[in-house]
Amino acid sequence: MTTAARPLLTRRALLDAGHTPAELSRRVRSGELVRLAGGVFRTVAETDPIADYRDRVVARALKAPTGVVSHASAAALHGLPLGRSELGAVHLTVPPHWGGRRTSAFVRHAAQLDDGDVIGTDGLRITSVARTLVDLARSTRREAVVMAADHALRDRLTTPAEVLAVLHRGRVRPGTPSARRALAAVDGRSESPGESRLRLMLSPPGWPVPELQTEIRSAAGVFLGRVDLAYVDVATLVEFDGHSKYRVGDRWDSTVLVREKEREDALRSAGFTVVRFVWKELSHPDLVLARVEEAWERGRRMLAAGAVTGTVHVTPPLRIESLARR
Repeated sequence: MTTAARPLLTRRALLDAGHTPAELSRRVRSGELVRLAGGVFRTVAETDPIADYRDRVVARALKAPTGVVSHASAAALHGLPLGRSELGAVHLTVPPHWGGRRTSAFVRHAAQLDDGDVIGTDGLRITSVARTLVDLARSTRREAVVMAADHALRDRLTTPAEVLAVLHRGRVRPGTPSARRALAAVDGRSESPGESRLRLMLSPPGWPVPELQTEIRSAAGVFLGRVDLAYVDVATLVEFDGHSKYRVGDRWDSTVLVREKEREDALRSAGFTVVRFVWKELSHPDLVLARVEEAWERGRRMLAAGAVTGTVHVTPPLRIESLARR
């Protein structure tokens, strides 16, 4: 679990250390101290949006010890991937009789939490990964839910059974039908948020469901590579490139680039059609769908010509099965 990017300072601790209120005000004005919540500070500005959000979450939680960090805020502390639109308000859950409250910077959810829904770490109380995913699924856009849940299942941070148990306990709560639909799309075989987002994009009505993280072998059984998505019936392989695997620090790694080209050449030599996407292309869903449909046509022609010699070995799904079957 990830908490604050660095130790945070409280006003009380700073005063006890000999600083005066006037000095604290001066240090805030100069930027030497950054105020995160009432009476909680950090010593430098944070440029990374995820780290900044985690700091704000911890600061707010320190000021409200009766609340439980939840929803997107809990997801951030669990290290689950989030989009920028989720890095806004801090979310805490309090007992039902407190009532809810919402501002641009803070959302207080009034809900019952069972003992198994809450864990403690570093002096904070936070919803479990399973409860966090269900809360997200009830309240957040589907894409964000799937990216977070794919990651959680892949890294074994929770199990499908645990998620289902939380969902069942709150089955009469508002948002449960949409939560079930979002969680039905989860598959822990996806290895990055980009893959998760691309997979959702490739699921308009009537489209076949691709296999994920499949192994491709030559006719002789030689391993050629593992690919992100595969449309087996049309010999089409879809890859998402996040670019991070090609970099060492701030430099491109030419060795990795050459190895990736050799891998793709081997897949094409085995008769498969390969299509790649990068992050910026995911902003144009219609173009993504058109390129995949064009790849299908090439794949069908290769199959009809008997030119596909490679074989596909499917990795078992990692899904919330009782939801996925609905």
